[in-house]
Amino acid sequence: MYAIVESGGKQFKVRRDGRVRVPSLVGEPGERVTFERVLCASDGSNLRIGAPTLEGVRVVGEIVRHGRAKKIVIFKFKKRHRYRKKQGHRQDFTEVAITELALDRNGEGRPAVEEEIGTGVERESRQVGPYVCEECGRGFATERGLQQHRAKAHTGGESGS
Repeated sequence: MYAIVESGGKQFKVRRDGRVRVPSLVGEPGERVTFERVLCASDGSNLRIGAPTLEGVRVVGEIVRHGRAKKIVIFKFKKRHRYRKKQGHRQDFTEVAITELALDRNGEGRPAVEEEIGTGVERESRQVGPYVCEECGRGFATERGLQQHRAKAHTGGESGS
């Protein structure tokens, strides 16, 4: 069982009883944190994907520690201009131990989700652009694109026109 959560503008795959390093969170070690923005959840047999998030699904964890990541070096250099600039950066992080993946249930006994894979809205037609192939219904933005498609897909690969 796993989930993909969003924190600090980044996405993280989390599992129950696992640990994850996320961008700095407010709180002291030992405090509970809840990730409300769950993008995807799987219980082993069913994969559920939100649009953009799953309703009623949350991930609960406990702050283990705060720290700083390994230093990265930024070095800028321009030859023949006597320009050199060396700079370092260490990103702050919060390590969180995941304690619970809460899949709330709705009245049907199933997790409340936005969308399941394969049950999305099917497209009415394949048309995308104003120039449409009469044989397969595929659309193109330009007439030249339609001509190239006809030559490759519907004439056995020979060049038409």
